Amino acid sequence: MGCFSWIDCVSSHPIWYANSANVRLLIPKEFGGGAYEGHFDGYGNVWGTDVYDVAADWNRAFCLEHPEFKPLRSPRISDLQWYDAYVHAESREEFEEKTGIEWREVGIAIACHDEDNARLRYPIRLTTDPAAVYEEVSWSLSDPWQGCAPASPATVRKLAAYRASVDRAAKKAGLTQDPVPRMKYCF
Repeated sequence: MGCFSWIDCVSSHPIWYANSANVRLLIPKEFGGGAYEGHFDGYGNVWGTDVYDVAADWNRAFCLEHPEFKPLRSPRISDLQWYDAYVHAESREEFEEKTGIEWREVGIAIACHDEDNARLRYPIRLTTDPAAVYEEVSWSLSDPWQGCAPASPATVRKLAAYRASVDRAAKKAGLTQDPVPRMKYCF
């Protein structure tokens, strides 16, 4: 089984658990800036901070403002059973109690696929670069190797080109439709 892992938004190298002592989950200025820093455990946590929890936190207002947002392979966000509880809950605990769904599952639903992460107001951005600032770097791709292998220089270049193609498809699709056709990694 692989891991929830990403491609560094600065270097385009995989962030995998074997080289993850100084991973930074960048924080948008609107939420205080800076980064959650530390060890990446391979399952979506940077020093105990769940990447998908914060994706759900940061993009809740976006989902309220854009109920037409359509995650890949899902109905519109507002058609999902947990939508009203998500956008109106006072806390994660209230949401989880009302729905029986973990908060991180919302983050997975809205940010797990590259095509969705690219369209969010606050996409996931992970890096090992100590100088990186959220507003100055691109979003992080999902790691096609799921945290199990480093990348060659040629693959790093292909990943950068793939990110650009996802950006174009996401922009063309807007918020209301799947970016079609779904791009595949070609490595």
